[in-house]
Amino acid sequence: MAPRQRFEAPTDTGEQRECSRGSWCSASTRDTEGNWHPAHTYQAFCGTDQALITASAEALPKAYERLAAQIGTPARRGSPVRVPPGSRVLLNGDIDALIRLMYPVIGGWAGRVRAVPGLNLARPGHPYGSPEAVTADCKVLTLHTVPMLALAPGPMYRTWTWRAGSGMPPDLEAEIADLEILHIGDGWVRAITDLDGTAAGHDLLGLHRAAVRLLGETPAPVKLLDGIPCRSCEAMSALAVLEQPPPDPEQPPPPYVRCVECRDEMNPAEYREWTRQYAAWVGGSGILTCRRCELGLCGGDPSACSWASCTCRHQGRARAALLDNPGGNQYHPP
Repeated sequence: MAPRQRFEAPTDTGEQRECSRGSWCSASTRDTEGNWHPAHTYQAFCGTDQALITASAEALPKAYERLAAQIGTPARRGSPVRVPPGSRVLLNGDIDALIRLMYPVIGGWAGRVRAVPGLNLARPGHPYGSPEAVTADCKVLTLHTVPMLALAPGPMYRTWTWRAGSGMPPDLEAEIADLEILHIGDGWVRAITDLDGTAAGHDLLGLHRAAVRLLGETPAPVKLLDGIPCRSCEAMSALAVLEQPPPDPEQPPPPYVRCVECRDEMNPAEYREWTRQYAAWVGGSGILTCRRCELGLCGGDPSACSWASCTCRHQGRARAALLDNPGGNQYHPP
């Protein structure tokens, strides 16, 4: 996969702003008082969350297929539920509701991205709601995440729900008062509202999070390689080890690592060559700091850092070397 270049357009004020995910920002940092602060960026999302949005769009087609395969599995409940006798089709209501929500949301954003000037992407002729259609739409969102997140406000329809048999909540009634109502029923209403690329990012993250929760597939923590930068964007300690399929001599070697920032990939041979070159460079370079220490996750404790060449493991010698030689070119950490 070719590395994607990130471009951060300046805001109206020319200043950075907080990531729109707020306290959920993946690149948030903690101050000395223990408070977390979202990363600052010129865009709606920081680089880490932008990569997470791309990864969510890439993972949604498989999640859609697994949800469809499990729709006949009754939902697990903490208390017994009385089922009336007679012919019936057992469906998991939560999964059915999510599937019905996923395609119009994904397809709506993919349609807007296809219409972006300069892209003019053709729409595939797959049946509505089919796995092939979801896969094609998610591919558009995966390859064109930056144009998607830069979308200006435009008309999109959305559905709001509340408890059936009761009146519409007052806060919801005030929220949709100026919107064009398309359909309304007992416990639901559909209207047209203006949404921009920021809403698209939150939609993809929310759909993937809901799918993971219903499938019970809590992903394992990503294993990052400490002390090794990406060869494309140079982000430190951002290379994630990928799951390796069985070897196939007739196919090219699969990617071994992927950068969580720019999504650049390297196969095992490329990774070995890159680490060899980087190790040779580090041998004649100054002291470096790993990403975990930059975020303050080690807490200043040298034993908590996994990289032996990090600044926090050699603080005393690092300061002395930088004072003697500000360029750091002659310093060799033990």
